[in-house]
Amino acid sequence: MSTESQVNANRRNAQSSTGPRTPEGKSISSGNATKHGLSAAFRVLPNEDQQAFDESVAGFQRDFQPTNSYEQFLVEEMAQARWRVARIRRFETAVIEQMLGVADPADTDVRIASRFLRKTADPLLVLQRHAAAAERSGRHALKQLLALRKLEAQAARDRARQNEPNSSEVEPPTRGKGERNGGSTGPATPPPEATPEGPSAASPEPAPLNAP
Repeated sequence: MSTESQVNANRRNAQSSTGPRTPEGKSISSGNATKHGLSAAFRVLPNEDQQAFDESVAGFQRDFQPTNSYEQFLVEEMAQARWRVARIRRFETAVIEQMLGVADPADTDVRIASRFLRKTADPLLVLQRHAAAAERSGRHALKQLLALRKLEAQAARDRARQNEPNSSEVEPPTRGKGERNGGSTGPATPPPEATPEGPSAASPEPAPLNAP
């Protein structure tokens, strides 16, 4: 934890450092964070088409149909990543045109490319790294969106399964044919056994005749 003396020293330093004072210095300072719009927080640059970006976001929304605020955030992340990649491709073209000496000095992308050429030994390599980072960001957002929807679908199936009645508890007893036809529900009377032909086994044998 900072001590009271450290806090006071930080306050004094902040008061003595007031930043650029001249209009030229303020203009340069305000553009430092958005020289090329690749590493700063996302924004549509002044030379870009805000309406085209909004239409791109709307297209992503139609394709993915976000259902809550977090899904909306992920969809916008994918749209921004795609916009960044397209921006980097323009800068690559401008750098190559600068190298070939056929660039238009009045073009904003060309002026940004000139900054890369002055401050970076290999501007195309730097742009490729920015493009790879933007593509990873878009893929990561898509992966998160698909994983989230998979979990939501599984949760919905689990809820539906819990709401299903237990078949072992509500299954009615099986009814016999006679019961279904309105007959007796008791056990059927077995048919009488067939009587064997000839004298019955229970009949007495005739008495033997006495000899004369």
